[in-house]
Amino acid sequence: MLLFVALEARLTQAYHNPAWLYVAPVGVFMWLQRIWFLSHRMELHDDPIVFALKDSFSYLIGAGIALAFLLAL
Repeated sequence: MLLFVALEARLTQAYHNPAWLYVAPVGVFMWLQRIWFLSHRMELHDDPIVFALKDSFSYLIGAGIALAFLLAL
């Protein structure tokens, strides 16, 4: 994901401000760290996808990534 942002997104010029695309890898990393942390503490009782559909923090991260993509356009 970082290689796409660093190389392809800048070369294709499909985005006016491709720096906002760096929010996506950070958001995915934060979400994965949260899943791993909750799993380690034995607080994750569902499949990670089912958990993400019920978790408000996952929606917040997804909204932040979507906003970053809109700002990049």
